[in-house]
Amino acid sequence: MFKFIMASIRQILLKKPVKPMSTNNITPPTSKPKFVMFVDLDNVMGDEDGVGTVMRSRLDDYLSYIQQDHFPEFDVSFRLYGNLTFLKCEAIANENVTMIDTPVRTYNHKTEADPMIMVDMLRLKDNVSNAGLFTNDCDFAYILNELQLMGKTTHLVTNRISNKHLRHSASHHYDGQLQLLSIKCRVEDIIKRDFDPILKRVGCLHYYLSRGYCKRFKGSDWQGYGSFDQLLASSLGTAFTRDEQQQLYPITEPTPPEHLQSNPALSHHEYDVVFSSLCTVASHQKLTVMRDTLRNKCHQHDVQISADIAAHFVSKLLPFIGKVKQSQKLATHYWQWVKSSEKIKSSAHAITVSQQ
Repeated sequence: MFKFIMASIRQILLKKPVKPMSTNNITPPTSKPKFVMFVDLDNVMGDEDGVGTVMRSRLDDYLSYIQQDHFPEFDVSFRLYGNLTFLKCEAIANENVTMIDTPVRTYNHKTEADPMIMVDMLRLKDNVSNAGLFTNDCDFAYILNELQLMGKTTHLVTNRISNKHLRHSASHHYDGQLQLLSIKCRVEDIIKRDFDPILKRVGCLHYYLSRGYCKRFKGSDWQGYGSFDQLLASSLGTAFTRDEQQQLYPITEPTPPEHLQSNPALSHHEYDVVFSSLCTVASHQKLTVMRDTLRNKCHQHDVQISADIAAHFVSKLLPFIGKVKQSQKLATHYWQWVKSSEKIKSSAHAITVSQQ
């Protein structure tokens, strides 16, 4: 009996005690890295068109979609810079959104939003490793490059067609146009907002680039239009024709309207010869040489024009001579000038009559 008791005591004494769990080995939950997204609101918002109207009413939702879709691994705070009175933006009740009003300071109605953003981005460079910018303005390419040289990771968001120099200046680029659909912007309004300035400036669109742009909005059977051509025509209010260089031109009247009196009274064939001849005239020559060259080239096609008419075409199309090599494109630029000239004359006549 004694031996049994001693053996039990020995077993209890030799048993290893259980160590209490150390709290030092427990890994605390990690928080998301933070960074500030600077928003050029004047540029991002745009005019009071279809897209701008929706953005004004749902700006907070739009920023939330940008955060969720592009930066789920970050804790992003937004700093919005813009003329809030002009943009008609109301205050956003969100602790992650700060709105900075930038009143107009210059004679051409520019605000100080751009320099303020650049200065504030540089002020934060020592405290952060990531920097964000939401703009379509190519003027910010330099500051993005500079921040990268400082070892910072830059995140650029755009929401319209932007310059590739701007996009390539950032470490990462994100397209914010699909989030416009999330806040119920119409695809047609988005396409019109981006393509209208190009048409006014250049007079045509590139087929493959335009189709690739619209393909992101293809949706169900090209948004129900059945084809890219129908979607583009509905968005811009005109049908287009494609030439051998894959350029899309708005379909216009082949001959000038009868009420336009600012242009010479030439036949359709004579206009075609003039525009095709201008495509081969060198722009570095003197105006008189360009005028005589145009007359000689027209004469080679059995079309006779006076020196005054040749000078008229050279002076009106001078910015495009030597640069535009398609006669249809030159014709588009010329008829745009004619229409604007007639509009100015009509306005001046109306003012004169009202004064009388």
